[in-house]
Amino acid sequence: MRKSEQPQRRRAAWLSQAYHAGGGIGNIRADHVQKGEIGVGAKLIVLGGPAMNIGLGGGAASSMLPASLMRISILPPFSAITRKWNAVARK
Repeated sequence: MRKSEQPQRRRAAWLSQAYHAGGGIGNIRADHVQKGEIGVGAKLIVLGGPAMNIGLGGGAASSMLPASLMRISILPPFSAITRKWNAVARK
């Protein structure tokens, strides 16, 4: 999250929607549970990519690691692990 650097008393902040695409609490309608057919010429939205693997690993993966493994940098074979400042870690 970044704040506006304009000299003012009020603060403004914004978040990248990609970081919040898969999280949170919500609900889903029954007719949206099964994947339907995708027609020829349908428009697709691609989330993530090589620079930001969304939906791979992460979450509880870093919580499952013993502290001793974290200190000596032996990482498990997860595609992505949630860490502090994860937005900066990929740059």
